[in-house]
Amino acid sequence: MFSTRFSLYEDLKVEGFRILPDVLWEFLQSIQPTTQEWSQLDVPFSMVKLEGNGKIIDATPMFLSWMNDGIMPTCIDDIFPIAEKPEGIVLLGLLKKEKAVEFCFPIFTSKGEHWVNGKSCKQSDGTLSILLQSVHDYVSLHQKYVKLKNTLDEQHIIKEELKIQQFQQNERLESITQLLMDMVKDQDIQLGNWDESLSKIVTQLAQFLGITRVSVWEYKSESKSICSIQYYNQGVVTRDPIEIVEATAPIYFSAILNQQVILSEDAQENKWTKEFTDFYLKPLQIKSMLDVPFFIEDRLGGIICCEQQYTSYSWTPEDVLLARGMADIITIAWKSNQRKLAEQTIVESKEKIKQQNRILEVQRDEIRWMNERLEEKVKNRTEELFIRNKQLEEYAFMNAHKLRGPLCRLKGLIYLFQKDPNAESYRDELIHYITVSAEELDAVVHQITQKLHENYTKE
Repeated sequence: MFSTRFSLYEDLKVEGFRILPDVLWEFLQSIQPTTQEWSQLDVPFSMVKLEGNGKIIDATPMFLSWMNDGIMPTCIDDIFPIAEKPEGIVLLGLLKKEKAVEFCFPIFTSKGEHWVNGKSCKQSDGTLSILLQSVHDYVSLHQKYVKLKNTLDEQHIIKEELKIQQFQQNERLESITQLLMDMVKDQDIQLGNWDESLSKIVTQLAQFLGITRVSVWEYKSESKSICSIQYYNQGVVTRDPIEIVEATAPIYFSAILNQQVILSEDAQENKWTKEFTDFYLKPLQIKSMLDVPFFIEDRLGGIICCEQQYTSYSWTPEDVLLARGMADIITIAWKSNQRKLAEQTIVESKEKIKQQNRILEVQRDEIRWMNERLEEKVKNRTEELFIRNKQLEEYAFMNAHKLRGPLCRLKGLIYLFQKDPNAESYRDELIHYITVSAEELDAVVHQITQKLHENYTKE
């Protein structure tokens, strides 16, 4: 209010005290000037309140300072030696004479009167203009000081706000770093438990950012599509498979295939995500999206998608940093899962090999047993063949010697009986010899039969 009133009077060199004394009084009462500030003025000034008898009833801080420093007389009579003394609010100037010790006191009262060197003046001798100019100069100087102070205060406030912001940012970065470290050390991620790992990733990311939805999508190069494999939706983790093909959102797919992070505070208007508006964003009331790709063996494996429903969300660099970190953890979880599957395959293969080894052991034992039996059988068979050969030899001997003799004689007698014309003359003799040979042959056959029967009985 004060500076506005003073700005209405740019020229204070004119006759008359146009600034209301009470306003100037309030101004001088409200400040605590320094000697350095007042030394810059041609006419340092102050104000006092006087009663009719000239008694000082109040004074501005600078007037009291003059009195304390011995610049201003402590007795009012030394200031106003005349009998008639001004009363009310008095503006008093301390005018130094060049190379002189004494002081002049230009005075202007609220009644419009002014004194110079203790004398009441009807007209100005120029000292009043100097005094008023000094007032104007100080007010201008003070305004500049206030403006500079306000600027410095604003800069200090901005600096403090930046410190607070930096502190909060550092705290958030520390929290993000700690969260990522905890996730990397998580047992499910280390052991390659794929579903459990994805569930923890989407849950932790959604809760840390304070958003409603986080999902993981797998990129399928053969069908040129992305398919959701894990969802966090307002506190619930589900597997709700949704497939989006490249043909429905070619601009979006070109971005993720180029490994681009997609930030959209207004997803329905963003050039990368507005293709989803009708079939995805509006039905689910999604306002903002942050999509970060993750990679599997140096190729696009999919994306992790952060979504805010109902209200917009301004994504910060720290949010992007966290989402990128979680995308890398998905890659770590996938590799752990592949290692787990490989280890399971190795374990299964080892178990199959053990089973096959057990089968081979059984078969080897059977073969060993069969070989042992075979050796025994061969031995027995050899012995049997040896006995058979002995029997055959005995049979051959009996056949060659015992059986052959009677048989040949019998055949010879029969031949004589048939061919000899004189056989009838010794017919009886031939029949006798035939009978003897036949009986001898029968005895030999009986002997052979008995031998064979004995061998069979032994077997």
